[in-house]
Amino acid sequence: MDLPKDSSIKPEKIDKIDPAQLQKELLDQQKKLALQEKMIKDYTDQLQRLQAEFENFQKRIQKDHALVQSHANEKLVVRLLSVLDDFEHALAHVKSKEDPVIIGFEGIYKNLVKTLHEFGLSPIACKGEKFDPFKHEVLVQVEDNSVFDGCILEELQKGYVLNNKVIRFAKVRIAKGKK
Repeated sequence: MDLPKDSSIKPEKIDKIDPAQLQKELLDQQKKLALQEKMIKDYTDQLQRLQAEFENFQKRIQKDHALVQSHANEKLVVRLLSVLDDFEHALAHVKSKEDPVIIGFEGIYKNLVKTLHEFGLSPIACKGEKFDPFKHEVLVQVEDNSVFDGCILEELQKGYVLNNKVIRFAKVRIAKGKK
């Protein structure tokens, strides 16, 4: 019969084994085993919680990074809107569209619009639409019974949405029905 190495029972005393002492030794070993199994379970649970916390931390950092980047992009795009407006005003007042300089300016304008669109910028639809206070700002109201009340008659300044967020309200003239 092989005895465990950490057993308190010595091989030379094998003839004098007391069953009560063996029972006590067995209970002590079972308690140690139960304690070690509990410690393993506790450490495993703690490790799983730490892994989950770390994964949540990584997700939060990625979300925060995306938010910071989005705000930085928004600031830049808002500042570029005046440049876009200047291009549109200049190109609207051009007399000869055949001039190579004007053709170059149109190319630059189209490239700027394309780039801003790739960053999520899109103009707000206006003319003929119903006034929406979440997208439009009324500068002028005129009485006009030929269209429905609240119909946008003219866009006075373009409005823009960046990634589903209004960054500049469209300034409009709307129809007001007669009272």
